[in-house]
Amino acid sequence: MGSRGISGESVAWIGIGSNLDSPLRRCRDMVAALSRHPRWRLLDISSCYSTQPLGLRRQPWFINAVARISTRLPPLALLRDIQRLETRFGRDRRREIKNGPRSMDLDLLFYDRRRLRHPLLKLPHPGIAHRRFVLVPLAEISPLLLHPVLGKTIDLLLRETDDVSRVERVASCREYTKRTRTATPTL
Repeated sequence: MGSRGISGESVAWIGIGSNLDSPLRRCRDMVAALSRHPRWRLLDISSCYSTQPLGLRRQPWFINAVARISTRLPPLALLRDIQRLETRFGRDRRREIKNGPRSMDLDLLFYDRRRLRHPLLKLPHPGIAHRRFVLVPLAEISPLLLHPVLGKTIDLLLRETDDVSRVERVASCREYTKRTRTATPTL
């Protein structure tokens, strides 16, 4: 199965996470913002999951989800747009603690099957295979997506991961979309 979007657009997967200031509401509000953005189409959204923090353990649990979008933006322009959304949702990168609490965190996980090493962006996102909080929602919407570096599907990576942190489905996010389209095959 290909990962091309409608009419030659690229398909990208974006991780969504928050653990501050009503994180479930923040994630649902982000889903609504992603669904209304003029520079891409929201193709699919996972459920929202409550996830155990990695790294800095003494912090609230996260709410995480994954969105699949279709866009004509190149990867770095897409990254800039999602970072602007993070800022609108209260993220201040200058004041953050590494692996610490976040009002909003958006990660560009995959962009088609592209590999990219740039000072601002690495594709695919380097930590995917070791993060259940990414793999579980990603497997919900794209279980057969092939990791372009590891050569394994998301479903297989989830079964093989060494991450044993808890990830629990807490809610649907679909009702917060304004223009969800599923015209391309789910990977």
